[in-house]
Amino acid sequence: MLPALVIQTSKLLADLPLHYAVCGGYAIDLFLNRKSRLHYDLDISVWQKDRNTLIRFMQAKGWTLYEACGENLVHRIDDPEDQKLLKRNLFCIYPGNRTFKLQPGKEAGFFSCEMEQKEQTELNYIEFLFDQTNSSDFLYARNPEIKRKLSQAILQRGGVPYLAPELILLYKSSDPGREGYQQDYETVLPLMSEEQQQWLSFALKKAYPQGHVWLNSVPRSSKPLR
Repeated sequence: MLPALVIQTSKLLADLPLHYAVCGGYAIDLFLNRKSRLHYDLDISVWQKDRNTLIRFMQAKGWTLYEACGENLVHRIDDPEDQKLLKRNLFCIYPGNRTFKLQPGKEAGFFSCEMEQKEQTELNYIEFLFDQTNSSDFLYARNPEIKRKLSQAILQRGGVPYLAPELILLYKSSDPGREGYQQDYETVLPLMSEEQQQWLSFALKKAYPQGHVWLNSVPRSSKPLR
């Protein structure tokens, strides 16, 4: 059964004229077809080229939008033409949300933010992450030389698109000591196909030429990265 927040988000975005995919912890749940662990928020991947379309869509639905600017600083987007474009994260807040806490910054429109660390149970907060693609590939945001065919990067569960587990783990590999990330890796890896495991191995070696702790356990192959 699909998670309630995922069902609600799918209905919210049904009229959105662009592609999206569930990512983060909920993408792992969709791959496993069960709840893996507690999740603090819901993450959605959208193509970078569709950023302004998404912003206008969410604003029309009554959401307030903030773009990440680094070091817990966010900028409220009142006009899609007035963005700082410093990060790929966009925080969408619905009236009544009490877990996304803001303090005014030194400049107008800027705020310091903090998320209360508890399980999200209502659809009043969504984090969108903007990703790059070309005509046939999903490009890893931290190294666009690492690519995955779109047909393999975006999977489906119950009609809901989600980012493939090998890509989710690749993103989580940047902070393997973060709460839950090692658990995600150990839970998901054995259930991935051999091809998915091999792709992750090559991607990790490409992303971390000096080595990575997960490379000690992920299966290896001589096949080229794609």
